[in-house]
Amino acid sequence: AWFDLLPVLSWALLKGKCRYCGKPIEDSPLVEVSTALLFAGSYLAWPYGLEPAGWVLFGLWLVFLVCFVALTVYDLRWMLLPNRILILEAYCSRGATLTAQSRSLIKL
Repeated sequence: AWFDLLPVLSWALLKGKCRYCGKPIEDSPLVEVSTALLFAGSYLAWPYGLEPAGWVLFGLWLVFLVCFVALTVYDLRWMLLPNRILILEAYCSRGATLTAQSRSLIKL
């Protein structure tokens, strides 16, 4: 159904069970809810304007945030930090720094 694409809503409507096999879904929607709250809080507290450079920085920040949430979940479950996510975070950090420096948003 269409609401299967909305994680928290579909989890609640299906009472935490898979639509097709009926088995319980092990994950609670806590990660999705906390990520949405982090996104909303980031938008409300964003210190830079939303001109083009600000949008680029904001997008990189959101990617960084998603990576951080993924790393947190991985670490809590398996005590492992995947290199692919760490490398993506490093590239996002470098891109954000270069963008901010080129627009004189920060001084290093």
